[in-house]
Amino acid sequence: MHKQNGEIYAHEQNGYPDDPTKRSDEGNEHVEQARRYARYYVYRERGYDTLSNAENPGWIAAVGGVVGNLSPEEFEAYFGDYYQQFRYHVTGEGQPQVELPETVDEQTFVAYCTDVYLDLDAEALLDEDVITYFGEAADHLAGSTGGLFDQLRDLADSLGVDDVQPFELDATSAVELLYQGTTEEHYVGGSSPRAREPDARLELSPVDPGDDEYLSIEGFQALVVHHLLCQVRDCYLLMGLEPPEEYRVLGMGSYEASMRYEHRPLYENYHYTSADVDGYFDFETGGPFQLGNLV
Repeated sequence: MHKQNGEIYAHEQNGYPDDPTKRSDEGNEHVEQARRYARYYVYRERGYDTLSNAENPGWIAAVGGVVGNLSPEEFEAYFGDYYQQFRYHVTGEGQPQVELPETVDEQTFVAYCTDVYLDLDAEALLDEDVITYFGEAADHLAGSTGGLFDQLRDLADSLGVDDVQPFELDATSAVELLYQGTTEEHYVGGSSPRAREPDARLELSPVDPGDDEYLSIEGFQALVVHHLLCQVRDCYLLMGLEPPEEYRVLGMGSYEASMRYEHRPLYENYHYTSADVDGYFDFETGGPFQLGNLV
């Protein structure tokens, strides 16, 4: 690790060959898990900026809390285009924000993406106490977002963090289409409203949920919060860690994690809500939260 910035450039271990081409797929995945955990540990314990927002479970949990506490009108103001794209794909109603290319058929994996930006001072959040705050938030926040802000404030107070204010949304990006080609992913549309890293990225696949409840604006808001909870889960699993109980939820989180679950035998099918994974619950029928108290 570089002492100046905390960047991890090498590590010694005896379990796997240093040459990636000589490792099994499982061996490569274990090495990747170790590297992710090392970045997380350095961020938590040393205060270096070694994590992207997409790798930071506390950061994503905070975004989920902000989105879950929006009124339906506020949610539609920020995510209306994204909601319309999802609804159009499922029902054919309305106008799409981005058209599917002719090469995309029913067998092609498709996800719709939008970047989410919070209104906060990112530099202040690199303070050591605030880093602890985000880590503890990811570890201990209850699944119901209804009480999430109270817990955030109580946690900040207990750590003596004065700079953390109730967060608000700043902006969301234009809808972007992600689809799988023969050898690589393709992106269509999308534009960033801010010249900085987004605080979270939605990558929902518009599979028909089979329930009209999800197609209302309130139901879609709950689905987005669930999607972010799944991304918190992904952060832990891709570090080789079992998530805290409130994040042991089934469903699609990040695209990268979902592809790993789909193609690497090391992982269970966490991205399927119908999967039978011991200790994990689906969106509607179990676990520490229910659909009704997410919004």
